[in-house]
Amino acid sequence: MHVVQTAPNGVVGRDTVFKFYQVGDVVTASYSGGRVRVGYLVGILKGDRLSFRYCQVSDEDHVDGGSSNARIESVDGGRLRLIESFKWESRDGSGENIFEEVGGEVPNPIDGSDAVGSDQFNTRRATDTAAMKPFQKVALVAGGYLVCLLIASAAVALRIAVTDGPASQAAGGMYGFGDVTLFVAAFGVSALVPTGVALFFLRAHRTFWKVLSTLVVATAATGVAAAILFAVGRSAPASRLAMWAGLSVLRILVSPLLALAFLVCAVFSPHRPSRIAFLAAAAIEGAVCLYGGTMWLFHRP
Repeated sequence: MHVVQTAPNGVVGRDTVFKFYQVGDVVTASYSGGRVRVGYLVGILKGDRLSFRYCQVSDEDHVDGGSSNARIESVDGGRLRLIESFKWESRDGSGENIFEEVGGEVPNPIDGSDAVGSDQFNTRRATDTAAMKPFQKVALVAGGYLVCLLIASAAVALRIAVTDGPASQAAGGMYGFGDVTLFVAAFGVSALVPTGVALFFLRAHRTFWKVLSTLVVATAATGVAAAILFAVGRSAPASRLAMWAGLSVLRILVSPLLALAFLVCAVFSPHRPSRIAFLAAAAIEGAVCLYGGTMWLFHRP
């Protein structure tokens, strides 16, 4: 990016070139040119808003720094524009600068090597999603889940059409349970797609990921509890323990879907701690699923 408009008390100018990088919601940049010998910035991107601090050395060997809040938008041709409101902390003054994306390759302003001006700055994706209104995002995700419901319903209807006959009528309860299981499985697997879209829209909300990772770990703990309960109570005589052991089977049955869902959360999580929590929860659900499969295959009465 380069500066197309600068405040009277600003130092950067049209000859100043910025090279941006992004990892998750953390954005960094190096810049130089014009009146700036070298400068760096680091900040956090939330939707189309970038908050950062900067430090630079001028051509007069002054070391200055400050803080900024910027809004990111798309302009003609799909290029990015960054409208920055800055405030000096090393001296008096504040103002507004406007940056625009440089097309094509430009020389790296720091080391002289070839680099793409701001293509490595993933703000375009954030800007595109931020351009969608909240109700459009909700409608997109809700529409995805509706399609998943239709897919699951179609799967059950196909199974009924294929297996309809005297045998299915004689064992209606068993086939009914099979229909429910098939519906849940088909819906759960297909729903991973709209769930991923929803998680992508929520990447910038740190609090959401903290809360979700806590809930996911708690959910995985219930899977461990269900496996222990089944192991202890499956051979117990008729009692409350035996009843809970029977109900724990339902929790074990959903562990494969939960493992997949937690892996999707890990893929879209922009923060390392929550990503680790999601992966740990997915591993726990996988172990619960493996236990349930082993008991079903080798320890059936």
